[in-house]
Amino acid sequence: MAVLSIQSTYQHLLRVAVSYSHLDYSVIPVFGNHQPARGKLPAVNWKPFQARKARESDFRRWFREDGFAGLGIVTGAISGLIVLDFDEQSLADEFVSRFPYLTETKIVQSAGRKLPHYYYHIPEYANVNSRRVKGIDLLSDGRYVVAPPTAIGDGIYKIVRDKQPKTLTTAHIRLIEAFLDEQSHYTHETSEKAKNTPISIISEKTTREKTPLVPIMPQDAIALYCHLAPEIGRNEALFNVSLKMRDTGWLLEDAIKCLKGIHINQVAASSHVRETANQRSAEAIATIKSAFSRPPRKQMQSADTPQTLPTMLREVLLQRKMGYLVRVLDGLLLSGVTQSSEITEKSIVNTLSGIVGRYSILKALSTLYDDNAPIFARSNPSPRTPTPTHVALANATNPNNKCVLFSATISDGIQRGRPPKTYRMPDIDTLCIRFGVKFRYSDPLALDDLRSTKTYRQAMQREFIKRRPGLYPMNWLANRLGIVRRTLQRYRPDMPIRQKAMFRRVDITWDTLNRVPDKVEVFGAFLQDDTGKKYPAKLEIAKFLLRRKRTVEYVRQDVNYYWHLDRPPSPLVMMGIHPQSPKTSLKARFEDMPTVQREKMRQIPQIAVKPDSENTSRQANSTGNTSLPIQAVPARASPIQYKPKAKRYYRKPLADEVLESAAQRLYKRSRAMCETKEGYMSMATARRLAEQYGTSEVKRLIQLFAWRDNIENPAGFAVVWLRSESKREQLNALYPVQ
Repeated sequence: MAVLSIQSTYQHLLRVAVSYSHLDYSVIPVFGNHQPARGKLPAVNWKPFQARKARESDFRRWFREDGFAGLGIVTGAISGLIVLDFDEQSLADEFVSRFPYLTETKIVQSAGRKLPHYYYHIPEYANVNSRRVKGIDLLSDGRYVVAPPTAIGDGIYKIVRDKQPKTLTTAHIRLIEAFLDEQSHYTHETSEKAKNTPISIISEKTTREKTPLVPIMPQDAIALYCHLAPEIGRNEALFNVSLKMRDTGWLLEDAIKCLKGIHINQVAASSHVRETANQRSAEAIATIKSAFSRPPRKQMQSADTPQTLPTMLREVLLQRKMGYLVRVLDGLLLSGVTQSSEITEKSIVNTLSGIVGRYSILKALSTLYDDNAPIFARSNPSPRTPTPTHVALANATNPNNKCVLFSATISDGIQRGRPPKTYRMPDIDTLCIRFGVKFRYSDPLALDDLRSTKTYRQAMQREFIKRRPGLYPMNWLANRLGIVRRTLQRYRPDMPIRQKAMFRRVDITWDTLNRVPDKVEVFGAFLQDDTGKKYPAKLEIAKFLLRRKRTVEYVRQDVNYYWHLDRPPSPLVMMGIHPQSPKTSLKARFEDMPTVQREKMRQIPQIAVKPDSENTSRQANSTGNTSLPIQAVPARASPIQYKPKAKRYYRKPLADEVLESAAQRLYKRSRAMCETKEGYMSMATARRLAEQYGTSEVKRLIQLFAWRDNIENPAGFAVVWLRSESKREQLNALYPVQ
């Protein structure tokens, strides 16, 4: 039976070695338990395998004929792999606490001290030198690492975290080198790369109290530049991406190397003077240097606070009916998944189990940006079908209970099946730029709030009102969550939020009768006398009450006041007094109210009220004094009434040069917005609008045209907009509400 066990162990090592070779790793044999005293040493001259990879025939000779009991992987460029080997537990714990996002990779536990080996994949452009400081080894070119399932003595190298090795960016590598520099006892050993590392990376221990830097991946930086260039221009896009790379720890030369080539070949969004490649290269270098000329922006968020999506980004995604996506993103961030890290579909489902359903997760993973780019970018799949790490997890000392009397084929030991789908976690800054929002603040949410889109919206409403209680229109509150007003009303009983109707009140006297609308019905407005009785908001009723010596108030309903139960409002608001009312001001309570009212009346626009001779005579008879008749309220200066003119009048330039200039600008702007003759505005129409509504309104319209470039019919839009703005100004002037 011992022979069968040994034969099974050799067969297992052969299978694992072939699996590693499918990952493009350069595999070498080590003695292992064949010679425990020399277990970690190479069993052959391994220098040739730093330049070439071993073949399958080499594996058969090493593990079947020669009987070597372990294997190793040559690190560096030949395998595209570096390994961080810890020899002290305290340093390993410090590395995890300071750089948790760098531990989201493949982890192997050593056979002796049971300390971690962190496996990282390095891109072709990266150059990492092997280093050794006290307690840490950085294994790269010219080094190798003992790999699972090698057993030495009673210990065995085994995989702790079964993930694909994390791909390091230049900023990641600088962080690791800076950490090694801090552990070095000799200052002269600090490399030139560490000297150029930003101070925010290798500074004092205060970096442990700040949010760790999350470097942007090179492919993400290039994709972000290609997305922004057509919208804001090549130079502006290059500058913004360079700022982000600067803030996340990139060095100037690495940023130039990453972005210069793509900037040279980027096509201009509009007509541009033809430039040579050398000119484009010099322009790219100057722009990137300008972005790196100032120190990186500080990280404001505490490391103890989990980083989540900004509130504005959540609102945009909900308004786009992407509740599934925002729940998945927030769920992963709250579960500890770092930005730009790689995560498999299976691990996402397991992480969000019981919180977000599998259907929502799969739908989120397939969601695209507006330019059809995936939000969850797929990592490059493995070129092989089997998964070698699953094979390596098996215990080499366990026999497979099969009598091997003949040479088995290699395919018998390879686990078949599809490789796991690996995705890259989106970067929050990239999401904000792609969806056109700014990262200002993020309301705190819990995992229980993500169980459904309804609970997610309720949590957003709860945290928003808790942070900013006040007056809000219900339609606005519903629109920010991507729902209708009726749905928000159904959510209300389940939320710890209360609301109270607010009313604006104005004292009505004979001097302020202009506050009461005449022959216009205003929704939510009424009159109220000193007894509390309510009347329709009509001018004749207000006059009738004033003749009877009653105190009259014009009351108009405002939007509701919302507050959270943990933060009750002031007693005045609870009594129904409007927060913006003069009564809520402490100074206004001790002032002479008639004087204050008279000061305000001078600033209130007035409208003309026709004198009522009958009412004047009645008041004179009742008081016995005819020398004090009721005076009419002075009329407000109204705009000059426009008199329509024949079309042929506007075929000639206007007499007023200012109006003619405004009409010319409006005509040219509207013509520039139309690709065809449909929607053109004629010069006669432009002159008529300028004369009818004035120069100021036409200038506002031209600015609106410059801001909104999606107007299909500029002529029709201009007529409707100017008419509505004119009506709005007339209503505001006739019925102001203070």
